[in-house]
Amino acid sequence: MSRFFMTDMPPLARAYVASVIVAAAAVWGLSLPPALESPGLLVVLLIVAAVSAVLKVRLPIERTGLTMSVSFVAIFMGVLLLDPASAMAVAAASAWAQCSLFRKEEYPAYRTVFSIASVMLATAGAGVVFTGLGGTPALDPAPAMAVPVVAAGTTFFLLNSWLVGGAIALATGGRLQTLWSNGILWSAPGYVAGSLVSAGLALLVINDGALVALMLAVPAYVNFRIYQLVVARMALARERETYLKRAA
Repeated sequence: MSRFFMTDMPPLARAYVASVIVAAAAVWGLSLPPALESPGLLVVLLIVAAVSAVLKVRLPIERTGLTMSVSFVAIFMGVLLLDPASAMAVAAASAWAQCSLFRKEEYPAYRTVFSIASVMLATAGAGVVFTGLGGTPALDPAPAMAVPVVAAGTTFFLLNSWLVGGAIALATGGRLQTLWSNGILWSAPGYVAGSLVSAGLALLVINDGALVALMLAVPAYVNFRIYQLVVARMALARERETYLKRAA
């Protein structure tokens, strides 16, 4: 029963998760129908986002089971090149794959839906910031797009991390600020770099076609290896800290 109705969570956490899911559904509904100006690119990004989401690492944050994937580049290319409804669909495909494929533990259904909702809201927010700062799907002139691209990537990171962090804090009774700064903030530079990589690949797609998006495999795998190394060092540092506390 708890898999669907969140009976294993405190009331405030249940209300928070439900409100995020409703908000995402409303925002996506308002963005419909999709423009589908580049259906081929949409299909490619849906596939790449789902496949790259399988490359994920588990964060060393107790009692959360929180993972991070490398599908951000594909999602962010959707923000830059697709209409809002289509970009949110790419984000949803990524979140579903991250929660559902090759998982090491059974996730409650509401957790998967919440993950999809949070990344869709982050994608929508990034799109608003990108266009609000003068960003265009043509990414022209390219130098002028740097500020909108980085601002949109930062917005995605902040929205997604705070939405997910808020749910974890309410469910576990922890402090959001501590959880976010100790377990999530380290990944911020990766999102900024990823947004610039996405813009570069988007320019290639504009000039050479949707199949160039398959080049995402290279930066995605590099990011995955970097995440693995960083998370391993975080886990080791926490083990040392725990050992020193016990020794004292």
